[in-house]
Amino acid sequence: AAAGYSVVIPYYQNGQIRGFLFRNTRKDATGPKYLFSSGLKRGAYCQQLKHGEPAYIVEGELDAIRLLQAAEQSDGAIKNVVAMGTAKPGEELAALLRSHGITSVVYVCDVEHDNAGKLKTDITAAAVRGFQSLRVEGEPVIKSLEVVELSAPQGATLNGLKVDADSYGRDNGAAMLAGAVQMEARPAWAWELERLTEWEQEHRNASGLAPAGEIQ
Repeated sequence: AAAGYSVVIPYYQNGQIRGFLFRNTRKDATGPKYLFSSGLKRGAYCQQLKHGEPAYIVEGELDAIRLLQAAEQSDGAIKNVVAMGTAKPGEELAALLRSHGITSVVYVCDVEHDNAGKLKTDITAAAVRGFQSLRVEGEPVIKSLEVVELSAPQGATLNGLKVDADSYGRDNGAAMLAGAVQMEARPAWAWELERLTEWEQEHRNASGLAPAGEIQ
C-alpha cells in the first residue's frame, strides 16, 4: 500500500472478499482517507448475512468491523452488520436486503456536532428518508426502521465531536457497544418527532408560535 495507508482491510460483499481497503492512518495526511484495490466498487460491505434477521447498518467499513466485534458480545442478538460506504442508502443496499429477506433495519448513525457543539441532524434525517423510500420493483424493502444515536463520552467537549460505532467501541469496549446498540434503538418516527420538537423550540418566536416550515 502507499505510504501512510498502513491498515489493510479485506473487503467483504455478501460474504465474499471482493478486494481490499487501505486506511490512511497519518494524522497529518493530505491524501484521501481510504484507497481501494483496483476494480473494487465500494458499498454494502458485509460478511455472510442471516436470512430474515434484522440488519444493523452503519456508514463506514471500520464501523462495521467494530460492530462485528461487538456482535460477539451480544449473545446472538446482533447477527447481520452492513456498512453502506456512504451516508445515504441506495439501490445496491435495497437489493441486498431484499435478496436476504431482511425487512427490519437498525441504523447506527454517525452522531456529529458542529463547531459550536450543536447536534447536526441533516445527514441522519436524509438517511432515514432514504431507508424509508428504498424499493425493489416498486415494493418497499423496509417494514421496521430503528435509529441508534450513540452517546458522547461523559464530560467531553462537543465542539466538532463525532461519535460513531468505531470510536464508541474503541473508547468503551465491544460489550458496551453491543449493549448501547440494543438498548438505545428507537423507532425512526420517534427520532423524527424529537428532532421536529427541537426544531420548533429553537425557532419559536416571541408570540410562542413556531413558524411554518419543515425540519431540516
